[in-house]
Amino acid sequence: MMSPGPVVDDSQSAAKERRRKLERLQEKIDKLEVALESPNLSASQQTGLKKKLDKLYQEKDRLLGGTGAGRPGKEVYACSMRDYSGPKTPDGRCPKCGMTLRLQPQAKAQAGAGAKAAQPAAKGAAAQEGVYVCPMGDYSGPRTKDGRCPKCGMNLQKK
Repeated sequence: MMSPGPVVDDSQSAAKERRRKLERLQEKIDKLEVALESPNLSASQQTGLKKKLDKLYQEKDRLLGGTGAGRPGKEVYACSMRDYSGPKTPDGRCPKCGMTLRLQPQAKAQAGAGAKAAQPAAKGAAAQEGVYVCPMGDYSGPRTKDGRCPKCGMNLQKK
């Protein structure tokens, strides 16, 4: 008699496949967003890229269960290891590596855009002068927008 092969949990394999699809989709979205920032694009090229980007966001929304979390302007959380980017999970941890998810800076900027518009630009620039370092030694340079190390996510300290 033959012994049965390893038992594969269909829900786990489906979740892994969904994560892979979301990762590939996010890579495409990131590439299109970078391409849209190019000053050399004509209006028709920009329109075409925006349509493609909208279709990718629709696909991402569908994969995320129609929550709308794949759209810009929604709260997007990400893992410091860049293993996950999307809506906040129920336990607030990355489903791949288990690290704590953090709200992405773009989402913070969009959420508080009205409050930031009232601040003078010179005041913000003066507060960021100086050299900031990461306690882990991953970064040394000017203060980032969110005050965190771009590599590991720890709070930067003024040198």
